Amino acid sequence: TRCAPTTAGTGTSHAPCRPPPSSPSRTPTPAFDKARYRRRSAVERCVSKWKRFRAVASRYDKRDYIFNDTLTVTAIVIRLRDTVQEPSETT
Repeated sequence: TRCAPTTAGTGTSHAPCRPPPSSPSRTPTPAFDKARYRRRSAVERCVSKWKRFRAVASRYDKRDYIFNDTLTVTAIVIRLRDTVQEPSETT
């Protein structure tokens, strides 16, 4: 194992773990693309908001075009809710 047990009486059962040594056969991690991450995050937040609506989360509609219309109406409702300011936010 990577984590070796410590001596008795120290109060901890394991020493801090170290990551495995780097292997030359491993592929290097891709570079971080900030713009791509931002777009992906926006899409994930949108899908998360859609799933708050029961008809979208459980997909009641059998036909694709009706489901697409449900998504459109849900997106409009979400957009309207996000743009309306609460009375407590105006003060």
